[in-house]
Amino acid sequence: RVLCLAHLLLPLLVGAGTLRVGVLQNLNRNYGFIQAFRDFFVPHLTAQGGFQIHGDPESPYQIEVVSFEVDLESDRETKVDDVVGLAGVGQDMNGTAVGAIDAMIVGDSDVTDIASALESLGMPNLHCSGGDPRAWTALTPHAFGMHRPYPFYSREVVRQASVRGLKTAVIIRSVSWGYWRESGVAAREWAREFNMQVIGPTKAWCLKYANTTRTCRLVGDVCRCGHQSEYDEFGWKVNADRDVSFYEIDEHVSRDPEPGVWLTSPVPDPGISAYVRGIIDDVRAQGGDPGLFVCWMINTRGAQVA
Repeated sequence: RVLCLAHLLLPLLVGAGTLRVGVLQNLNRNYGFIQAFRDFFVPHLTAQGGFQIHGDPESPYQIEVVSFEVDLESDRETKVDDVVGLAGVGQDMNGTAVGAIDAMIVGDSDVTDIASALESLGMPNLHCSGGDPRAWTALTPHAFGMHRPYPFYSREVVRQASVRGLKTAVIIRSVSWGYWRESGVAAREWAREFNMQVIGPTKAWCLKYANTTRTCRLVGDVCRCGHQSEYDEFGWKVNADRDVSFYEIDEHVSRDPEPGVWLTSPVPDPGISAYVRGIIDDVRAQGGDPGLFVCWMINTRGAQVA
């Protein structure tokens, strides 16, 4: 992270002696970003004498942290504008002058609005999240992410399965939230890329379950889940109507929870387990178990129990 900052800010750093970094932490989604940087890494770097930039006689440089800790759950736009306004005039959260802020580290799972606001300052900003590749565009050239794009999470798994000789795959994707929905589409693309045969939903399964999903339907005499636009958005090559698809589940429809049990709970949901058993039965009706089972669901314990 520091090396990235030094590289990006080299024109600003020469002769400066200090890199002043604002850290914007959304307290509603506090995953320890600000603590790791401010309370652990910066003191460690300081104890080591700072960091060097080759050829710069003012090295070593120290990092000075300016904290912006705010709950962005409500009035997000106003609060982001307030933070950016303070940073732009070299003030902290209390309005105290601290000097020009060279860069911002952002600890939040959303990128676009903050990156756009900081772009107005021409301020380099590094995002601890940013796993959605669609968030990075030419409109925010000063914004950078440190998060592996989440559609690629399953790519190496599928590649390794193929390299190790596994031939078939079953993919289940939840449509209950974009992360799982898009990750399932990505897994289907990786199966295509690495020449794995996908075992997908049959006509019989579609007739029984399609009305509980959002995208599954009959295309002629075959069952297909997922829309072409979902692949086209990422520039992928799967043909949604022609190629065998993943299975789909809407966990909000299929769930049968105990009172107070959430989809994210480690407790298996019996309705979801029953739904996944229906998928397993459909797969086995086509000739046996797959070599690889890729499950992009929220209530993964429900799938594991099945």
